[in-house]
Order: sequence, then C-alpha cells, then structure tokens
Amino acid sequence: MTGECYDGSKDFPWLQDNESYGGNLDVYEIEEIFNSESTEGKTPFDVIDETLYGKEKFQTVKEKIEWVCQNFDKTQTKL
Repeated sequence: MTGECYDGSKDFPWLQDNESYGGNLDVYEIEEIFNSESTEGKTPFDVIDETLYGKEKFQTVKEKIEWVCQNFDKTQTKL
C-alpha cells in the first residue's frame, strides 16, 4: 500500500506513474463467521440466494463468499 517492499526497496514500475495508496493492508484468515441468522442450523451465507442475481447455485461456501466479496456493492440496497 505504501509502495515499499518488505526489504525497503521502492522500485516497482507502477510507482513511476502512480501514487501509493498509503497505510497498511491487513490480511485475515477467517476461521468462522458469527451466525446472526436465526434459522436453526443455517449460517448467514445459507440464506443468500445467488439465483436472485442470475447465478447458478454455488457448490461450496467458499465460492459464495468469493462472489459476495466481489459483488458486495451490487447486493446491497440503499435506503
């Protein structure tokens, strides 16, 4: 995010034409998701119906999470 490599170098070609974003990029490994869904035995991802967005049913939760992360702005409603 700062344009600086772990070894302190700043020789990325991208930096020649662009400003760095600054700050830090945090990477997390999600082990579990808080279940705010009130239906017994279901997770929040179980109730997301991707078919409403023209998608086939995903085979894995990982596929659904990736799709939600990539399309989050399209799945939200502004009030």
